[in-house]
Amino acid sequence: MSAKVDRLIEGFKALGKWGTRGLQSDVAKKASHSESYVSQIFAGKRTPSDSFLHLACLSFGINPKYVIDGEGSVLIDSPVEETVDTVVDDLGLTIYRTHGGVKADIWAIVEGLSQEGAIRLLQLIVSHGLDRET
Repeated sequence: MSAKVDRLIEGFKALGKWGTRGLQSDVAKKASHSESYVSQIFAGKRTPSDSFLHLACLSFGINPKYVIDGEGSVLIDSPVEETVDTVVDDLGLTIYRTHGGVKADIWAIVEGLSQEGAIRLLQLIVSHGLDRET
């Protein structure tokens, strides 16, 4: 199992969620992936993408910087704006608005969203492949 997955599990343990019934299903739903994908990750049979790790972490209040880079505290202790900004920077995300073809940085879109709204937007970005270079 990778160090990143070990740190993700550590985050779930800190929350008292590791080993609870339905955790893999909850992670799959919140991170916009299949239960099979999540099961393979936790079994050490698959390497998760950083996008998946960010969504899984943010959805449960685990610090993605800790899970991916081993830096900071296990749980999120910063406001959602800083957390989303860190995710955007770490993934190098850029979104294109459809009207007028104006290139817009994701912050212009997530500004003012609640934490739930920001997480949902990141889920949509990942589920539509906008987090990958084309």
